[in-house]
Amino acid sequence: MSFRRLAMIAAILAVLALATAFGVIQWANKIAASVSALTGVAAIGVSVWAARRGSSEAPQNDPHEWIYGRWLKLTESGRRFITELRPDGSVIEWDEGQVSKAWKGTWSPVTGGLELKIGKYSAILHRSGNAFRGYETDEDGSDSKLTLSRL
Repeated sequence: MSFRRLAMIAAILAVLALATAFGVIQWANKIAASVSALTGVAAIGVSVWAARRGSSEAPQNDPHEWIYGRWLKLTESGRRFITELRPDGSVIEWDEGQVSKAWKGTWSPVTGGLELKIGKYSAILHRSGNAFRGYETDEDGSDSKLTLSRL
């Protein structure tokens, strides 16, 4: 559990404990003091939670985070591959029916999409909704239309 979540839970529990204690000792005639104390504890909890918000170990606001993971690559000829895009810019791709045979490559963001280089193939793919579409070119210069869709 993250520190932020612990701070938030601790603040909520402290407010509940104080509210219960004030009720039990019958401070009903001192409502202003009760509300003031509860508000102060809640404010401290929220400030600790907010101060720790940006200190998570995970990268914050990574614009490419949604790209990472596994994608289904469909070629014009009907072949299906699983393409895994990793945060370090590497790619592993395998034929959907042959997991034991895999190819390695790289990917990088380009304006409006991404560039893939896997083995003898390269592609510039443009984003289309939640998918990427474009053409893959091999070393011989022949093109094949392809689509990457999120698995």
